Amino acid sequence: ALGLWQRFRAYQRYSGRRHGRLFRSFDRILRNYLSESGDDPFHAIRLFESRRQLPNQYVMKVDKASMAESIEARAPYLDRRIADIAYKTPAEWLLRDDTNKYLLRQVAMEGGLLPTATSAQAKFGAPLAASWLDEDAVFRAFAAERLLAPDSLTRRLNYGPAMDAYLSRGKTGQRWPGGLSIYRNLAWRLLLLELWAPHYLSDSAQNCRVASN
Repeated sequence: ALGLWQRFRAYQRYSGRRHGRLFRSFDRILRNYLSESGDDPFHAIRLFESRRQLPNQYVMKVDKASMAESIEARAPYLDRRIADIAYKTPAEWLLRDDTNKYLLRQVAMEGGLLPTATSAQAKFGAPLAASWLDEDAVFRAFAAERLLAPDSLTRRLNYGPAMDAYLSRGKTGQRWPGGLSIYRNLAWRLLLLELWAPHYLSDSAQNCRVASN
């Protein structure tokens, strides 16, 4: 079973926050999946991933990114018949001896579908480039120039004090119970907004949207 601390760690993993009031909503959803799965943590997370993350995050983002460049993309394994098989596949066929995607790796290796180096390669994702803000002084200075400008959207959205604390004083986030617990991730998103807005929003539209928030 997933205890309270484990559920909270799952919340941190999915939300990108150290804490915050949204944990209650997340915990309610996860406990419902635990109940539906017979208190099986693996299947509960599988339900959360397929019913929440897949449609609201992965598929949505792939669709928006591909359509923005007029590319027709198709995410794999979304056929209902394949999903039915996946739900019935035992956990040990998906994760074994600390090897993830075990079944797919075995099919690829035994069928000679992929080079061994590829089928045995460790899984890696495409995380936010927010780490650049801490790792690259030049990029951090560029972000500070945009985010802390007197007329920035960041300041108009009242995130100026938080970004000044992060970029100028090295503060990493708010203490409990503040929701803006990881300033780096927020800074990355605000920087994308600052770079996007001049090309797609008029000054009047920017002011209107900021005022409405």
